[in-house]
This record gives sequence, C-alpha cells and structure tokens, in this order.
Amino acid sequence: MPGYDEGQLTIDRNYAATDPRDQARRFADGRQKVVAYLKGLKDDEWERVFYHSERGRQTVYDQAVTILGHDMYHLEQFTQYL
Repeated sequence: MPGYDEGQLTIDRNYAATDPRDQARRFADGRQKVVAYLKGLKDDEWERVFYHSERGRQTVYDQAVTILGHDMYHLEQFTQYL
C-alpha cells in the first residue's frame, strides 16, 4: 500500500475550493463503505498482513485503528471550521 503526501493531495484536489457540505457527505459515504467492509470480516481476516510504504508491516486491524485516528483528526478540523 503506497503512502502519499496529504498536503500535495489537498493541492491536487483543490480542497480549498470545495463545498464543505459536499466534502462532509463524501466523507460520511466513504466511511459507511469502510465500516460495512470491516463488519463483514471474519475474525482471522483482521490479522491479514499487508505492507505500507511508510509504516511497514500492517494488519487489517492496524489499518482500521489508523483510519479511526485519522477520522478523529478530520472531525476536529471540521468542528473548528463550523
């Protein structure tokens, strides 16, 4: 799994010019898909291993925890915006 530069992604996708309501909907829709996927995993599937270019060896569980932490960061940003 490749890493990416979040700052550059923000520039490339021109987030500064996007509607925050649309971004909030997009965020929520995307997370609903992730949650649905994770809910469908069997116990042993949480321990599947992949390699991230910046963090090295990861399990599906590790990635789920990373997503949760990252989401909290974005929710804090959105709260400050409001």
